[in-house]
Amino acid sequence: MPEEELSGAPDSLILERVRAEAPVLLTMDKGIGDIRSNPPEQYAGTVLFRPSATGRGAVLDFVRHHLPDILQLDLARRLLVVTDRAFRLR
Repeated sequence: MPEEELSGAPDSLILERVRAEAPVLLTMDKGIGDIRSNPPEQYAGTVLFRPSATGRGAVLDFVRHHLPDILQLDLARRLLVVTDRAFRLR
């Protein structure tokens, strides 16, 4: 989130901003996807991307490939985990 000036910020600060502004958060941070620490019902929605490939291009391709399907889902107060094989909605 360079434009938000939150790059490298602690998870707690990012989640506080998300809760206040109510957007759906797109992330690759497994810590934010921990439902014990960050219950999904406290947020507008969270999408945790877990691509098997690394590198900027591979990650962008992964997100672009799955985004149309993600946009069809009701993510309100839910955590969606997106992997190469499946979506898991919690």
